[in-house]
Amino acid sequence: MNKISAASGRQSNIELLRIVAMVMIVASHFGVHGGFNYGEEISLNSVWITFFGSGGKLGVDIFMLISGYFAVMSTRFRFSRVLRLWLQGFFYAVGIYLVLVLTKTVKFKTVDLLLNFIPVSANIWWFLTCFFILTLLSPLIHRMYRSVSQSTFKKALAVMTVFWILSYTFLNLNGFANELVSMFYMYSIGAYIRLWRDEKTNRPVVCIIAAVFIMLLSCGLTIGMKQIVTKDYQRFVTNYFGSTSLFVVAAAVLLFLGFKNIRMGSIRWLNAISAATFGVYLIHEDPFMRSVLWSRFVKTSSHAQSSDLIFFSLWVTAAVFGACIVIELLRIHLIERWYVKPLKKHDDDISAFVDRVCQKVLRF
Repeated sequence: MNKISAASGRQSNIELLRIVAMVMIVASHFGVHGGFNYGEEISLNSVWITFFGSGGKLGVDIFMLISGYFAVMSTRFRFSRVLRLWLQGFFYAVGIYLVLVLTKTVKFKTVDLLLNFIPVSANIWWFLTCFFILTLLSPLIHRMYRSVSQSTFKKALAVMTVFWILSYTFLNLNGFANELVSMFYMYSIGAYIRLWRDEKTNRPVVCIIAAVFIMLLSCGLTIGMKQIVTKDYQRFVTNYFGSTSLFVVAAAVLLFLGFKNIRMGSIRWLNAISAATFGVYLIHEDPFMRSVLWSRFVKTSSHAQSSDLIFFSLWVTAAVFGACIVIELLRIHLIERWYVKPLKKHDDDISAFVDRVCQKVLRF
């Protein structure tokens, strides 16, 4: 293994990319959940919604690249990290549901409340469930990554790329891939960059421009495919924006490599906003919140043919992102801070106990 370079934990350039990724996710949900149905119509609004809604999976891939890049250096189970993640999901699942019930926005059902008490197991958010699983398995995954040679790691990535990326993009075959598999793949690429490419530099401007060009190309292909009558071609329409799309994967890697080499130092307020981005996802993509946010509160579909759609979509995305950031920062400073210190204080003892249990189980 080549020498592993040290990367600071809170590089504001990477934190900025995390913020950009979450903004793209919110924007995509505006387009996907907004109730827009243009069919095969080609107009400024339909093209804009196609472009505006194309960055969701790109944002997810970027999140996993960043996670793999920073987390791979740790090979020890951290109980506090797992519990904080679960409690964050629990807070929003139960909290949002109760607020919507008390305001008579949604109808109370006992089964819904019970499911919100187990957000990870109930798969309230698919991303949280998958990320929670990866977090539990991360010590084993990281040991595996750091125990193999660069050549072996590259071969494994090549196999995954062929079966999960190329086959999906060009042959419409998913190779048994799903959301968890896609996240693991991007997580692995992030880990590979940290372990063997961290000392190499890339031109940020060139990487970012190339990523934008790739996403524009995928938008053009998507719009073009909608005009093709033959169903054999139309089935590829959604492939170009999926997490395992070659276009999305390439754009995510290029954006990460570009932002990684931007020199910004550490900007405190930027890091604070970045730390709250996961809360943005949990709030606005909660199933009950999602069901009323876009259709009843924002009423996005009413602007489908409006001349102000572009301005409206940008304003709504910024407003949703900003409001969720404020809520998450309040949760962090008013609620989470009370249990973070006790968790961290006993984290080593709890983590060591879990490690001993796991080792005994594996021996058995």
